[in-house]
Amino acid sequence: SFGCKDSADVTINVFKNPYVNAGPDKEIMTGDSIMLNGTATGTKINYFWSPSDYISNINILNPISFPPQDKQYTLTAISNVGCGMTTPQVNIKVFKDIFIPNALTLNDDGINDNFKIIAADSYKVLKLLVYNRWGELVFQETNIHHGWDGKFKGMPQPVGSYIYYFEIESPTHKILSRKGSVLLLR
Repeated sequence: SFGCKDSADVTINVFKNPYVNAGPDKEIMTGDSIMLNGTATGTKINYFWSPSDYISNINILNPISFPPQDKQYTLTAISNVGCGMTTPQVNIKVFKDIFIPNALTLNDDGINDNFKIIAADSYKVLKLLVYNRWGELVFQETNIHHGWDGKFKGMPQPVGSYIYYFEIESPTHKILSRKGSVLLLR
């Protein structure tokens, strides 16, 4: 009634829950290493990887892992302001060697319809060559996801044995090569 006023401000802090992603599962060959791709957000969080073996640094989001066998890591994030914790996991599959099919069936059943080298993630095919029995190059590729469909110049090749040679490069720039034969069946 006397024209007096008053006001006050209140600051409200909204804390964000921790959100953590351990990244996609990985595949490596025995003796190789790979970077884990963790991400973390939230208000005042601490994070760490466990277990602590075969990993370069458990307190960073992108450590290097080098397990000698299949391994599962957990990325734990804990809120320092009471917003909880989260624990996603990532699996590392360790292959002993490169998988090389020994037959190509070409019967459109989705099994062995393509001759390609199955190697771990982040390996790069430098060359995959397939020769017929007369030494003629019938297939050449540098993409690890593409393989030979049993054709040469669009024509189905005859049943028989074909010679392959390939070179792949590991993430640590080690070159692996193999040669052998694959049987083409119909």
